[in-house]
Amino acid sequence: VRSNSDGTIVSVQDRSTRGAPRPRRPAAWLLDASQLKGPVRRLTVDWEVGPGTEDARVSVEASDDLKYWRTVASRAPLLRVEHAGLQLSQRKVDVGSLRAKYLRITGEPAAFVLRSVEAEPELVVTPVPRLVLAVAAAAGAKPGEYLFDLGARLPVEAVRVRLGAPNSVAPFAIATRESESGEWRRVTGATFYRLTRDGAELESPAVELGVRWARYWSIQLDSRAPSLGSAAPSLEVQWRPAQLVFVARGEAPFALAFGNPDAKRSLLAVSELIPGYERRAELKLPEARLGEVVSVARSGDALRQVLGDTSPRKLVLWAILVLGVVALGWMAWRLRRQMGDGKTEGERAAGG
Repeated sequence: VRSNSDGTIVSVQDRSTRGAPRPRRPAAWLLDASQLKGPVRRLTVDWEVGPGTEDARVSVEASDDLKYWRTVASRAPLLRVEHAGLQLSQRKVDVGSLRAKYLRITGEPAAFVLRSVEAEPELVVTPVPRLVLAVAAAAGAKPGEYLFDLGARLPVEAVRVRLGAPNSVAPFAIATRESESGEWRRVTGATFYRLTRDGAELESPAVELGVRWARYWSIQLDSRAPSLGSAAPSLEVQWRPAQLVFVARGEAPFALAFGNPDAKRSLLAVSELIPGYERRAELKLPEARLGEVVSVARSGDALRQVLGDTSPRKLVLWAILVLGVVALGWMAWRLRRQMGDGKTEGERAAGG
């Protein structure tokens, strides 16, 4: 095998002796994949279908130097049957996330003859850019404690404390809680800085957290660190917005309603929405753009403003419990009064 400087195969020569009988069919097929730009996840194979070759099996090997080969698919099944104008076929061979300059294909049975192979590239997904929100601090009850309300329960992936005064270094403990009056839960601890060197300002990077769903955050300055004075820090959070896949019924524009805590859950798996779903197929769908956000008043909003985050159902249950206790107390009071009246009449009868 001879190749150019970029690895492209230019010729394949048979080195067998002249007297040796030549095989009637090739024993293997060599594929030049040196010019593919990215990894391959699947091969679509086409072969000469005849009696005995409707059901075939192929093995795929990969190499970067034509000397050392590794198996990436072993006896993968292929099928192509036609009957009464209908066709049943399976021509795809999964090879994972394959990067290789050369592929070698062998087939079974012996009558297998390869026609062509198409390589399907792996879909390279670029992560959705993170959104950034900076929130001003409110003084906490403890010295060195600062509280933050993000305004929504966001899936925070990274946080950074931005110090108000230059040339400052401060270690903080970071915590979250589910409600405004809930219990704080520690998330992590980190040291943040804001330094000026040679006219340039250096700030500490964001601390990666994985994913933390929370609205209320706090940072507590280490008691051994000096006070920050009047320059209160701010909290910068980073998160990726959720992606929603929906069935576009009817004509655009479509409406997306959100923010109703009483709404019933109606989520489905993406595989149930897309017929013949394949991995990451949702990334090939057209992308919708969000229009103007409009607030719509709902029944019960005034009551919800009074109750806050408290569930109306929980309030009803508490009201029933209180009424039950009041009724039970009233019945006990009536019974005691009746027993007292009976005792008085008995005493009067004895005295008469």
